[in-house]
Amino acid sequence: MAIIIFYVWTLLSNTVLIDAKKSEYLINQIVISNPINIYYAAIAGVFLALSGFISGHVDNKLKFSKTRYRIEGMSILSVFFSQSQVNRIALYIENHFGAFIGNLSLGFLLGSAFLFGDLFSIPFDIRHIAFSASYLGALVLNEGLTSHIFWNCFIGVWMIGVVNFVVSFLITFSITLKTRGITMIQLIDSSKGLLQEFLRYPLSFFYFRKPVIK
Repeated sequence: MAIIIFYVWTLLSNTVLIDAKKSEYLINQIVISNPINIYYAAIAGVFLALSGFISGHVDNKLKFSKTRYRIEGMSILSVFFSQSQVNRIALYIENHFGAFIGNLSLGFLLGSAFLFGDLFSIPFDIRHIAFSASYLGALVLNEGLTSHIFWNCFIGVWMIGVVNFVVSFLITFSITLKTRGITMIQLIDSSKGLLQEFLRYPLSFFYFRKPVIK
């Protein structure tokens, strides 16, 4: 998408969006040879996990406080909507408001990370797979981008995405185990069973198979 946007902009405008200095800056943001990008990607992974917790908290709050039924019972809404419309609105809020708040908080966290680093003069920033991929897409149309630099950036973008996922997953997974009270022995036993299931029916991890009725 970034390639398309920059290509169309180049056709319709004579303005140079990425000069040599900006190109060097973007390359430094994603290239694999810059190790701080992995550190910043880990920070983004923490923010991804945190936004997921916020989203889950809001979802639980809506469920346990019975927000849907409270909205359905608000008499003032009947002035503007029919009861069926109110019910649909209440159901939509219950199903989507948590995700909305989670995405909003993620955007705030990602967007303010650099400001936190500047205020306290510490190396604190983020590298997110979406931003990093768009940087590479913008650089593809740059005439000064050699194949060597491209592949270094390409691998760097993949590493940023992997670190985003691994850090976020490990944080979420460890907290899930703790809240469920699952011990290490139970985890090992369940992992063995999961591995056996994968070896027996590997396709079932990608396609649902009908349960065997005994």
